[in-house]
Amino acid sequence: RRPEKFVNIQEISRRFQIPEDKIQWYESLDLIKGIRQEDGSKDYKEEQFRDMGLISIFLDAGFTAPEIKRYMGLSREEGKVERIRILRSRRGELLEEIHKMQKTLDCIDYLIWQQKNESAK
Repeated sequence: RRPEKFVNIQEISRRFQIPEDKIQWYESLDLIKGIRQEDGSKDYKEEQFRDMGLISIFLDAGFTAPEIKRYMGLSREEGKVERIRILRSRRGELLEEIHKMQKTLDCIDYLIWQQKNESAK
């Protein structure tokens, strides 16, 4: 077994191009955990940041922190079916939102068209 590697927030921010405040926000959501050092700074397990892109995608997709933790806590093999179910469910919700927004956009386009045609009369 390899020894765990720890890195500080500046290194993580630089290497993964994630702002430090975003890393701290992830920690405030309890998605990652830093280890407090004697000087008051925090170090993080390098392995925590392999999933940083995934966390970012989930937050953008509207997942809550507990939902993200649940997803990430599922084991690779036994949790595969459940992870797919979770992703499909969120996909359906996002698609529904997109359709609602498209309807609204279509209405606005119609109003623009209507205003242009009234002005031309």
